[in-house]
Amino acid sequence: MVLTKFAQKNCKNSVLFINIQNKSESTNQNHLIDKIVNQNLNVGNILAEQTVALKSTITSLWNNPKHLERFPIETDDALQDWENYINDENKSGMIHAVKSIVGKSGLRKNLKLVLSPNLIINYNLHGSHTKKRLYNYSKIMDVFLHATINPNDLHTFEDDMRKAIKDIKNRHFKNASLKRKNATSTENN
Repeated sequence: MVLTKFAQKNCKNSVLFINIQNKSESTNQNHLIDKIVNQNLNVGNILAEQTVALKSTITSLWNNPKHLERFPIETDDALQDWENYINDENKSGMIHAVKSIVGKSGLRKNLKLVLSPNLIINYNLHGSHTKKRLYNYSKIMDVFLHATINPNDLHTFEDDMRKAIKDIKNRHFKNASLKRKNATSTENN
């Protein structure tokens, strides 16, 4: 088939147009690819930052506080050492440690995990009835106050502390009574 000069010129123009269009599409594709690669890099960087922040948060929430090995406090000397140890730098760590020990059950159920029952039987809040005064340990009481559910309600805190001490003492003396009773019954048999 013989093409006329006009048809040949049109054909040449069409090929040239197609080549130009292909180059333009190729340039657009390269531009889009570059844009997508840059977006992926940005997303990757943001995700890396978020991962670091998330790991830090999880570590601070789930790892045991560093002051847990101190508890339960067994002696008067250990109680005084704890009082002397608390300062502005470690107070929040102490609050976090006591809060994690006390948990959602509160002071009434878990005070014995912070202060041993053998220590508690010698104390009450105000030092009445020949007992030692817990309020003399102001830093410790402040840690307990801030470790409770509602640290702004001093009245509830005092009631919870008083009831927790009472429960620990009642349990201690009940166990002592049962031991004496069992010892007496074994001697009689």
